[in-house]
Amino acid sequence: MMRLNGQRIFAGILGIASFVLVTCMMREKWKGATKYSFSKSDAENIVPKLAQLQRDPFVKNLHGMESTVSNTSSTPTSTISLEDAIRNEQERRQEILQAACQSLNISRPVEYSHMLVSDPHKILFNFIPKVSCKSWKELWSQLRKLNGTGNVSLGKYSPVERQYRLANYRKVLFVREPLSRILSAYMSKFRGGALYDHAPLQRYWENAFGVDIVQRYRGVTVSKLDKHRWLNITFPELILYVTDLGSGIRMTAFNDHWFPQHIVSHPCQIKYDFIGHFENLSVEGPYVLRWLGIDHLVQLPEYHNSNAAKSLVEYYKKIPLELFRKLGDYYLEDYRLFGYSLEETIGRVTRGVFQNDARR
Repeated sequence: MMRLNGQRIFAGILGIASFVLVTCMMREKWKGATKYSFSKSDAENIVPKLAQLQRDPFVKNLHGMESTVSNTSSTPTSTISLEDAIRNEQERRQEILQAACQSLNISRPVEYSHMLVSDPHKILFNFIPKVSCKSWKELWSQLRKLNGTGNVSLGKYSPVERQYRLANYRKVLFVREPLSRILSAYMSKFRGGALYDHAPLQRYWENAFGVDIVQRYRGVTVSKLDKHRWLNITFPELILYVTDLGSGIRMTAFNDHWFPQHIVSHPCQIKYDFIGHFENLSVEGPYVLRWLGIDHLVQLPEYHNSNAAKSLVEYYKKIPLELFRKLGDYYLEDYRLFGYSLEETIGRVTRGVFQNDARR
């Protein structure tokens, strides 16, 4: 028993040493990426009582629904409205985005198929798969039914009509921590049968991508799957596949589930008026609906922590360092543009590994 405990302790030390090593190796390359956290002065401008609520696991923001904000110390020194707090945060995100756009010099052709249109309310919303896109699509479908409008995507409009709407409509975007997002894609598409009883969905994605994946990384040629056969694609295999293909390939309605978010949304070319974070949806979702003037017509469903956020440590603790590096390179622009921190995510995995070992 003592020998077994000793082995576990050694494995834990080796694990954290590996994470520290990869973080140090990556730090120089990623030092331009913003480490997104609140300073002491910023913390005074957060929704009241948020210290007792759940912390955003990736960007150190906080969840809450109250309408006023105060210092969380025993003797509050300032009070600020929720609206002002969110506006301040939007200014921070816009500053991060504009600085990154200038340094990255991104000039990719703009594609508008993900931009949803509401002409009666003069709104454009760019949905990104695995960023509550199902909820946003359902919300826009409700608006269309209420208003009797036809067009769904901005891409269906003429160039002149598109430019008019881009110049005159309010434009909204929600993004998500990149490593959590690709894990969510894996869990829902390639583990759906086991986790959510979505066997037909998993089989569809195994046919669409899994056949190619096993041929590439297992050296096995597979014909079309039947109902009794599963490929059981692993998460490391998906990461290899995504990063080996890269983001230079043509985006489709399927690979956009893990494509870098800036390619799906073009934030350097499209000047979004509001950039929300998936992790703060419980606050920013209701707020943006009020800001758009449609909260009396439609509402988002109640927000719950994602399965990917809960399973982050479980899946990423098994990922080799080289795959961490490749995945970080693949999503480098997303981290820099949207203010997330890869170091914070790796640190969360590291802390989770040790916490789990301590419980054994």
